[in-house]
Amino acid sequence: MKESLRPSGRQYASTAAGAAAVLEHCLDVALDQDTRIDAVAFTGEDVVRALVCCLGRPELTARPHVTLRVIVPDFTRPVPLPGRSGGGGEGAEDDAAARRALLRRVLGHARDVAALRRALARSEQARLDGEFRALHLTPFPGFCLIGREQLVDGGGDPTRWHAGAGAVARERIRLRGLLFDTLWGLARPLPTRTA
Repeated sequence: MKESLRPSGRQYASTAAGAAAVLEHCLDVALDQDTRIDAVAFTGEDVVRALVCCLGRPELTARPHVTLRVIVPDFTRPVPLPGRSGGGGEGAEDDAAARRALLRRVLGHARDVAALRRALARSEQARLDGEFRALHLTPFPGFCLIGREQLVDGGGDPTRWHAGAGAVARERIRLRGLLFDTLWGLARPLPTRTA
C-alpha cells in the first residue's frame, strides 16, 4: 500500500540512495547556473556534504554563484530530542550534553562551508555565500529547496519534487519556499561557540 501513496517514480528517491546522495544528484544538476539552496535541517550535514562533493569536483565547468542558507534547531535552548523519552510517559526529554554535542557538529559544518568558500575563491572555481541560522523548534524531517525548482523533502526516506513534474510539485515547492522564508525571518545567527 505504501508504494501506491508515493509520488510518481520521476519524483520519488529510493531509501537506498539516502538523503545525501539524493541532494548530491540534485545539486549536480543545478550547479550549471547560479543557484540558491535553502534548507531546514537537523545539523546541516547532508546538505554540506553534498555541496562539498559537487563544488569540489574538478570537472565542474560552470563557475556558479551559490547561496546557501541553512536553518537548524537552536541547540543552546532546551529542546525535546527525537528518540529520547522522559520518565513516566512524559514524552521526549531535553539533554543538555547532547545539545552541546549537536551544536558543535552544526558549528563544524558552518566552518566547513566557510573553508569551502575560501578554497573556491582561491581557485576561482565558483562563488559561495553560506549562512547558518538557529531557530527554537522541535527537530523534524527537514527539507532542501534548490533554486525553487527542486525540493528534497524528508530525511532518511527523501522525496524529490521538481517544478517540471506538474502542478502538485510546483505547489509543494511554493509552500515549502513560503515556510522557509518565514522561518528564516524568525531565525537568529548561530552562536560562535558552545557553552
